[in-house]
Amino acid sequence: MVQEMQLWHYMYERNLEYNNKVYVCYVDCEKAVDWTKLMTILQNIGVDWRDRKLIWNLYNKQVAYVRIEDGLSTACTIGRWARQGCSLSPLLYLIYDEAMIRETNCNMETGISVGGHY
Repeated sequence: MVQEMQLWHYMYERNLEYNNKVYVCYVDCEKAVDWTKLMTILQNIGVDWRDRKLIWNLYNKQVAYVRIEDGLSTACTIGRWARQGCSLSPLLYLIYDEAMIRETNCNMETGISVGGHY
C-alpha cells in the first residue's frame, strides 16, 4: 500500500507541473463487488436472465471438497467472488468497474481537494 501511495503522489506532482487535472479512485478489490448491483448491471446491458442465474449460481454457490483416504470431506463454502483461472471473472469485474466509473462520473460535481488543489 505504501508503494502505491508513493506512486500516486509522484503522478500527482508530475501532473501539477503541467497543469493537468488528476482524478484518483482507489478500490479494495477484495470487497469491491456488490452481487445484487452486478446482477442489475448485467440485466441493464441485456444479459439474459438464464445467463445471470448461471453466473449467480457459479459464483455464489461455490463449494469444495477435500479428498481424504476413504473418500471426500463434507462440502466447504468458498467465500471469494472471483474464480482463479476462470475467464469470466475479469470480464465481470470490468463490466462492474465500468458501471461504477460511469455512476461516479455522473454524480461528480467538482472533485476532491488534495493539498489545496482540485
